[in-house]
Amino acid sequence: MHTRSHDHMHDGGDSTMEFGKVTRMLSSKLNESLVVYKSAVKPGYVYKFYRVKENEYQCCRCKELGKFRSIRVVDDIVVGRKNPEEEHHPDCFPVPESCVLAAEVDREM
Repeated sequence: MHTRSHDHMHDGGDSTMEFGKVTRMLSSKLNESLVVYKSAVKPGYVYKFYRVKENEYQCCRCKELGKFRSIRVVDDIVVGRKNPEEEHHPDCFPVPESCVLAAEVDREM
């Protein structure tokens, strides 16, 4: 996890941190609206997020469970004040990376 701080003069000096890279992948509709974030807490597992705005992505599983948990992605790096693995729905868990990669291969064939 990168924790490089950015001070923003225009928003009162709040600092944001970088939490690591995401991987972009095709959604089931075959457009690049999904990003995958590798779990640092549970190696080999990932969280999937879909785009809701230009740089904002919502957790796919949290949405299914009725919670809005989003991250901000700039230049394929997660940035923000909160760790992207925290504050998910209690029943939201990362999924095995191998399952996500297998689905991606199927879409590309």
